[in-house]
Amino acid sequence: MRASVLLYLFLLWSSSSCFTYKNTYSRSTVIANGVHRVEDPQTRPRMSAFGYLSYFAYVGGITAGALALTGNTDLALPVGGGLGAVAIGSVAYLQAKKQVPDQPLSTRTQGWQKLYNGFVSRYARDKKQSFEKTALLGDVLYLNPDLNVNYEKFQFITVEDVAVYRAFYANRSPKVAIDRKLASSLGIADDLLVELIKLSDNRPQIAQLQQRFVQNAQSMRELQERSGQYPGLAAAEVQKMAIPFVKTFQDFEFYQKWLGKTPFDTDLIRQIGPSCRLSELKQLRAAYPNATDYQALARQQVKDFHSLEAFWNEWKTTPHDAKLIIQIESTLTFDQLMRLKDRYVATDPAQAIEYAAANHIYRAEINVIQLLKRFQEVFPNTKQIIRRGQYNYLGVFNGRYDGQGIGWHQNLSEAYRGQFTNGILNDPKGQIYFRNGVQYKGQVVEGKPHGQGIGYGRMLDNFVPECEGGGRYEGPWKNGLPDGYGKYYDCKDELWYEGYFKDGGFHGQGTLRLPSRIRATGEYADGKPKGLMKLEIWTLMGIISEKLNGEANSWDELFTLEAKLSGTWNEGWVQAQRQAELSKQKKARKMVKEIEKVADYTKMDKGSNCPCEQYVIEKIPTSWGDQIFGQGTKLTVETRKGGDFKSRWKWTFGSDESGWFTNADDAMADFARKKLIR
Repeated sequence: MRASVLLYLFLLWSSSSCFTYKNTYSRSTVIANGVHRVEDPQTRPRMSAFGYLSYFAYVGGITAGALALTGNTDLALPVGGGLGAVAIGSVAYLQAKKQVPDQPLSTRTQGWQKLYNGFVSRYARDKKQSFEKTALLGDVLYLNPDLNVNYEKFQFITVEDVAVYRAFYANRSPKVAIDRKLASSLGIADDLLVELIKLSDNRPQIAQLQQRFVQNAQSMRELQERSGQYPGLAAAEVQKMAIPFVKTFQDFEFYQKWLGKTPFDTDLIRQIGPSCRLSELKQLRAAYPNATDYQALARQQVKDFHSLEAFWNEWKTTPHDAKLIIQIESTLTFDQLMRLKDRYVATDPAQAIEYAAANHIYRAEINVIQLLKRFQEVFPNTKQIIRRGQYNYLGVFNGRYDGQGIGWHQNLSEAYRGQFTNGILNDPKGQIYFRNGVQYKGQVVEGKPHGQGIGYGRMLDNFVPECEGGGRYEGPWKNGLPDGYGKYYDCKDELWYEGYFKDGGFHGQGTLRLPSRIRATGEYADGKPKGLMKLEIWTLMGIISEKLNGEANSWDELFTLEAKLSGTWNEGWVQAQRQAELSKQKKARKMVKEIEKVADYTKMDKGSNCPCEQYVIEKIPTSWGDQIFGQGTKLTVETRKGGDFKSRWKWTFGSDESGWFTNADDAMADFARKKLIR
């Protein structure tokens, strides 16, 4: 029993030695000033040899006590001795296994100084280096190996360095280190400047730091706020600092409101002048009349017609008006140019207006013929137009009339844009405009659409009705008319046709999509259905829901098939088609009468080999000449002598010709309907 008591006292004495400690930290570095920086330093306890001895004593005590109680041991300890051994072993084990958590040095609990000193001692031993002074700032431990050496080369790089300096050199002046930082070519962060201002003990140095802090402002408002924090700065210095921030008229207003008039105002006006609007220049001119050449600055701000008017309101007429008009001519509408013309009569600006108006027409994509007509009316003696016979030209041309520009017939029936050769448009990307609104863009050969191109307007022959303004045709052309495999869309995209064309009408295999969404596929001739037609209803998903086959040799028959398939008779469509057909026939009859009244017939004797007489219409009435594709069209009719007919008639149009008709009226009406009416 006495031995057990002695063992218990021994273990109580050694319990304080049951643990040793090791250092832990997240990272250790040496910063620029030679100081070791240890992040999140902690001490971690671990069991010592005495701890393990206590554990074995616990196990031995339990074993001995159990054997003594059961009487199965030769050691034959009394029961009390066994119980004492168990108690002593239990206490020793609990002491040895007691869980002691990691101890952060930032948590200053009882015994902290001992833990701190132990951490520093172990860290120095691990690094094999001694440290003159240490400092714990928050959860970071700083260790300085040589105070004097590190003081001489101390650098302020971040705010942390200021805290380190205070910890190690609180009794030494930071002037040398701060001067070294100020002399550096590198910038100084705002937060570091603020801390250095607090740290410095030298008044001129503090003023220099304050100036540097104010200079770091990123805007004029921030500059105002920072200079307010340090009112001791010289007014002239603050004014200079504000100059780079004055970039607009609004900045100048803020500058004046804050600092008043300064010696730098004239320079500032010159600095912001190019960015000022005309109204702002007017205000500056009133306050500083001699600061700069306001008129020159104002001329730079003339960007369109309205700014030009504002310029005139301030400066009236100037010697630079012609240049101003040329400067903005690409932004002016034709109406605005005409308003400018009324302002200038027989002056240099008038010539500039004329030039600008010509350029406007050259760039125009719509209403070209209307613009040309107005241009000729307003500038009857213009030098911009080159005249050759019945044609006029606008652009860059040589003596052979080769060049790029616009050409048009004197009666304004059509206009051409693109590359001309000997006065005739030949351009793979040419453009043609007709008075009736038809437009063409694409390949042009000898002044006619020929090749691939796109036409806009009421251009299709023998197909009705076309919606107001016509439609769009994409595909091949021949001698001025759609001819070949192409596509046509009406202006509402409710109707389209894809297939073959001839002489400007549907001719050959094709598919017509009607407004009812029914597609009619089959053969077409002379712009009308001909023969077996396959009608299909297509859903929006591209699925054919219903079909119907039937014979159709006219539009009425096709509409009848459409009604059978859809269950609805499109009376509006049919009436519009019929009305358009009647209107076209009426126009054809009227045109025949005009031809008979004004046309000059020239007899052509073909000789004895041809028992016939031919007459050629040389003169085309100007009242409807704008409806012809191309100029110089001739209508030839032939009267044959003898045979089954006293005479027969046909028309020719370039390389195209019609079949024979029994009378002249039918031949002329067919020609007018197919070739003249648009």
